[in-house]
Amino acid sequence: MTSANSPVLPLVRCAAIGPESCRRTALILAEAQDSNGGKFDASMACIAAWTGLSKVQARKHVHALVRMDVLRVLANANGGDPLAWPVYQFNVLRLRALGQHPGGTPDMFSASAPPRRSFDALNGTDGGKEIVAMAIEILGRPGKREVRFVREAPQGDIAYGRTHLQALLLPTFAKGAWTGWLNPQEGAPDWADPVYTPSDTVERLRQWAQSVALGRVESIETA
Repeated sequence: MTSANSPVLPLVRCAAIGPESCRRTALILAEAQDSNGGKFDASMACIAAWTGLSKVQARKHVHALVRMDVLRVLANANGGDPLAWPVYQFNVLRLRALGQHPGGTPDMFSASAPPRRSFDALNGTDGGKEIVAMAIEILGRPGKREVRFVREAPQGDIAYGRTHLQALLLPTFAKGAWTGWLNPQEGAPDWADPVYTPSDTVERLRQWAQSVALGRVESIETA
């Protein structure tokens, strides 16, 4: 695999990019590049939709990334072809250079208890009539992060599976992204049904997991 086609999301996670809204935009665009073979084409309206920002804010962050030489426009930079979108690619060398500046936040994963957040899902067998108390935990070290889902019950947590953190961080349109469905694992009680997580809850969990993985201490306190 050439460096141009290597995953850039891990590099963006480690790079000193700010402010936070610009960093989040970079992470989402990195996911788009990794999902599309080393580069991606997108209109500003698409980027705004991916990031949940207005077109004005999306343009501001994209231009900031270009000025930092983090993001490069390979084709149709000025809209010369009205039928084609700009083609973007991250500058791997620049990302690596920015990643050499260590952050000052503590590693929350050195604590005995992993970062955890409770959330509500819906019973997947009764049309969503029953609200089910669930929780997500983030486990592992940088580069090997996993998320674990459990059902919160009086007798203790019931396992509902685990997956790589990247599956949760991927936008919903990307191949391999988490769909929101969770199934009880072997050994679960018979009454533990599959559950479905609404899309707005999935997005909140994605943002929380991204913040925790980036080492933002306040994400645990305020999530």
